[in-house]
Parts: sequence; C-alpha cells; structure tokens
Amino acid sequence: MEAKKYAEIIDKGECLSTINVPPAVNFLNWGSLENVKTLAGKNEWAKYGFYPSNGLVGEIQGVLHNTLWGFDVYVLKIQNIYYVPMSPKGIKFITEAEMRQKQNVPTQGMDAKQAKINSDYDSFMQRPFSVGKPKFKFLFIQDLHKNLQQRSNSLTINNVEREAMMYSLDLCLEYDKKSDGLLTKDWIQHIVSEVCDAMEELISAFDINNRKNVMNWVLGLMNNERVSKSNVERDVNKYYNRM
Repeated sequence: MEAKKYAEIIDKGECLSTINVPPAVNFLNWGSLENVKTLAGKNEWAKYGFYPSNGLVGEIQGVLHNTLWGFDVYVLKIQNIYYVPMSPKGIKFITEAEMRQKQNVPTQGMDAKQAKINSDYDSFMQRPFSVGKPKFKFLFIQDLHKNLQQRSNSLTINNVEREAMMYSLDLCLEYDKKSDGLLTKDWIQHIVSEVCDAMEELISAFDINNRKNVMNWVLGLMNNERVSKSNVERDVNKYYNRM
C-alpha cells in the first residue's frame, strides 16, 4: 500500500475551483477520484460557506495527471470534509506530524479580496451587448479544445490567453468580411465574450483578468482605423500556420 502523503496550501490562488464542472471535468481522467469529483469545487464548498485559504492542511487523496494545463493537480481532503484541487505551485508537502499539528486551523469563508474578484466577474458577465444574439460557446469549445491540445507542450496561462485572443480575432475578421466591414462593436464584444466563456469552461485558471485582456486587445485592433485589417489577418494566419 502506498504511504499517505500530506500537503499544506501556501497559495490559495492556485486552487482550481471549477475543475469539476462540465466540460472541463470530462476532459480529465479522474481514475480513483471518480467518486469525489463532484465534491471538488466551489459549488459544493458554497453549501458549507467554505473556501480554501492558506495554512489549511490535508491528506492528498489523489493526483490528476496529463491535464490540459500541463501540470499535475493534487486533490487534498481538508479537515476530512472538503476536497480541494490544487496546482503544484499552491502547495508544499508536509509530514504527517506537521499535518496533525496544523489540522485544527479554522476554515474560512470567502475573504474580501476573493469576494471582490467574484463580484467583478459577475459585473463583467452582465453584458447587455449579448441580448438577442445567438450562443456560440459550445460551438467554440470544440475548436478551442483541439487548438489547446495541439499546443499542450507549452500550455501556460499566457498561451491560453493568447489562444483566446487569436481565436476571437479570427472570428471577428471572418464576420467582418461577411458583413462587408460593418461588424459593430456590440457584435465584437459578444463574440469575444462567447470565446472567453468557452475558454473558461476548458481552463479553470482562465479568470476575469484574462477575459479583460482578451476583450481590450481584440477591441483595440478591430476598432482602430490606423491598423490594417489585412496585416491583422496575416498575423492570425501565421499564428495558425495557414501561410
């Protein structure tokens, strides 16, 4: 029998709190963790007012290998109740004695900073520009998943953000052509938001700041009369190896 292993959370920002919701949950091989995957995320924790915080310790229940993010994900069981998926950067390994010494650290709910992040996210997601427009998210997920798999050897969050930017830009250029250059700002915002929705489903680390970066970058290129769209299209084609 393999010896038990323990870890302490040292960076709660490295928690993958939405790893257990579709479709991301379906792209992972949960193996021996299959029976706890529905418990390992913020939807479950919210029932108890729990949110991971630094200093919490627990036994490592298992490891998810070969993930889309390019690193293993460690699932900790905190206070024998809460299942918490963490990236390697967010934990440090500890001994059983250290775990027992620290295991009574009180759990906390969501702190003010995390609540502010969630509030900003909710505000950003209230998008009047999408009213009456079709939903593209689940169409985009398939393409993005394929694209990310092709770049799995260098799948950092910066590269994920870059993929969202280039994919959004590629779509906007295509729709702009079809409309004879009349693609409006609200449609650009809607397309980018749907791409970001899809990316967030695939990559839980893709957050509100990544969404804002993608939106600002695409709007900056599509609405800038001093930028040649043919040059932008050339860069997109180069990125996707179409040249």
